[in-house]
Amino acid sequence: MKIVTVEDEIRTRKGINNLVSKINTCYKVIGEAEDGLEGIRIIEQLSPDLVIADIKMPNMDGLDMLRELRKKGLKVKIVFLSGYADFELAQKAIKLGACDYMLKPITLEDMKNTLENVERDLQAEKNARYQFLSPESIFQSIINGNFVDIEDLKNLLVLKYGIDAERDFNLAILYMKNTTQKQELIKQILTRTMDKFWGMKYFIIEYTNHNQIVILMFGDESFTGIESALRDITLKNFHAQDFQNAVIGLSSVKKLEDLNSSLTCLVKSLNWSKVIGKEEVITPLKIARLSTSTFKNPEKIFQDTIKTIYSQDYSKLEKHVNGFISYCRTETYPPEKVTEAFIYYTASIISLLKDTNYELYTGIYKANILEDISNSITWQETTTPLLDLVEEIKVKCKSCSKSYSMIVNRVLNIIKDHYHKGLSLEQISSDLHITPEYLSSVFNKEVGKNYTNYLTEYRISKAKELLMTTDWKIYKVAEEVGYSDSKYFCAVFKKTTGFSPGEYVQIFKG
Repeated sequence: MKIVTVEDEIRTRKGINNLVSKINTCYKVIGEAEDGLEGIRIIEQLSPDLVIADIKMPNMDGLDMLRELRKKGLKVKIVFLSGYADFELAQKAIKLGACDYMLKPITLEDMKNTLENVERDLQAEKNARYQFLSPESIFQSIINGNFVDIEDLKNLLVLKYGIDAERDFNLAILYMKNTTQKQELIKQILTRTMDKFWGMKYFIIEYTNHNQIVILMFGDESFTGIESALRDITLKNFHAQDFQNAVIGLSSVKKLEDLNSSLTCLVKSLNWSKVIGKEEVITPLKIARLSTSTFKNPEKIFQDTIKTIYSQDYSKLEKHVNGFISYCRTETYPPEKVTEAFIYYTASIISLLKDTNYELYTGIYKANILEDISNSITWQETTTPLLDLVEEIKVKCKSCSKSYSMIVNRVLNIIKDHYHKGLSLEQISSDLHITPEYLSSVFNKEVGKNYTNYLTEYRISKAKELLMTTDWKIYKVAEEVGYSDSKYFCAVFKKTTGFSPGEYVQIFKG
């Protein structure tokens, strides 16, 4: 029982504390105050079970302190200390809700009787609160970290429900996505499996937004027997009912108070279904037996993907993406590293699209795609956002393509083939037998930017491609895209991208 003493006389306060410590080692004085104002602050801060307070104190007396505590909704029990001359005040305190009073001088026997009475009252109140708790609500409170006294909950489970919470028990978690509408069917499948174990008590509890269900199992059934049933009956039933992303984790728990931390670990372990497979029950032993390799990014696939996006030949993108997905399963890699690789690869594709084809980028970009990969549990959930992105690129790139006039198309092709040479608007217009003014007007109208800006952006995009896919020096890259002066090239590059060529390589190529 946690106690706070509120008394203005130091000697009396210390005497109370000494008496309390002699009566029962379970009685702990956790705070002291010398008047009612300080008492309120300490009581709010420490949430004691009992307050022992003098009635008469400076600044704020015991009765005013009690009134303020009740106004604040604090139902802490209070025992007042009073002299014979304060008897009427003590009676007022009882009317205000104090549970008892003691007359000074206080003896050990008085203190012992009072504290034991308070403790009995507290226990009776707990029992009254607990008598309507179901086992499921008890376990739910422990999972949520809301329990006050784990020992009281253990006793309740034993006495009222016959559940020995001091023994090891088994804990399973079922993960599915978007199953809110089928909760009853899910519970029916779980119940059919659990009912096969005679004498085992089990409890099914919904957990975190209906995406997960917790099963607690108490009894003598072996861990391997439960694992086999969950694999051969439960998972097969779920997959047959088209719950393709169903994953089950299973572990044993030593103590009821470890339920919350054990469940947290079990939830994290579900990620290993990307390696072990959704057909198997995920257990700590299976994970421990795995020999994992260090994940290294597939540089060639990355470089091929970069070249494909820069050339805007999206027909090859699907091949590179499938190659990346296959690579991630060539060896046994830690699932968190695989997830990180998928996020990095997908983010790179999106970033490159934004850089090279903004119109296509705005047509396919979804803000939650990286979050979906990050939150994925199964292999299918990890790969689907990336595959959907590629499919959308294939569909949208056709609708994003613009139809230009023959003159503008010829100019665009000339830039594509000869961007690395000196290309003036005057020269091209002369070759096409039209005036520079007319060509400039038509180009600006159809492309949405003037010829010089378009040529600069095209050259810089080619420079980015070379910086990402080769180890060439900056002057070599500059020459290759039509700039004889590397310093001027660097200035144009920074103005266009916001980075110097060196910074660009460091940030995006590493």
